[in-house]
Amino acid sequence: MRETLILFKEALFSWRVWCLQGWLDLHARYRRTTFGPWWVTLGTGLALGGMGTAWSVIFGMNLREFFPYMVGGYITWMMWAEFLTVGCGTFKNSPANMVIKNIPMNAFFHPFRQTMLTMISFAHNIVVFIITALIAQSTDFSLWILMVVPALILTFFIGVCVTTIFGMVGARFADFELAVTSLMVFFFLVTPIMWHADGEGARGWIALLNPMAHLIEIVRAPLLGLPPSPISWGVSIGLTLLSFMLMIWLYKTRGHRIIFWI
Repeated sequence: MRETLILFKEALFSWRVWCLQGWLDLHARYRRTTFGPWWVTLGTGLALGGMGTAWSVIFGMNLREFFPYMVGGYITWMMWAEFLTVGCGTFKNSPANMVIKNIPMNAFFHPFRQTMLTMISFAHNIVVFIITALIAQSTDFSLWILMVVPALILTFFIGVCVTTIFGMVGARFADFELAVTSLMVFFFLVTPIMWHADGEGARGWIALLNPMAHLIEIVRAPLLGLPPSPISWGVSIGLTLLSFMLMIWLYKTRGHRIIFWI
């Protein structure tokens, strides 16, 4: 256990390495394109514009209030969807595969690199929220917005843990990534992104029992200038501790087999 913690600490403090790797991965993904990841940002903005307009008309919602809420939730959901789906291939994708097989490198660098890449993509998509908030003029930019910083730090940390866990399971079981991708549609529908979780009815209970709802809320609430829910923060911190312990145990007992799985 101590050796695994030392490896994790070594990767954590070598932030210059995985930050550079994440940036290079982004550059390689959009190589020879003119606007690079901004194409994804543009596509996200157009899709959200259409969905927000249609949803507000169908359900009779106030577009100025609903639009920032939906956009903030959706871009955070996209980040988590990438953690879970792309994370399944953390150790078996081409760059990591070649490094693991040929270079004696700390394997924790790969989840950090993948998580950093996802966070950079989120930083591009947050531009859509800023534009939406300025147009709608319904977001109260209070001091609560500063809470987005610790929320993203916690999100990054749990993202590393989840990416490591899902990456190891995905390397062992080829069907795991396909199963996770299939389940993401279900979780999208039961997560308060396109609907509000207020009230004590069924919607409130669904949101309360959905871990993804809390992980999204700690980021979305500060973006909207609202105080984050103590329950959501408590659940998120609890999930972080649980995923960290699971990651350490899984890597300690199965980490040496990754090279044989890929």
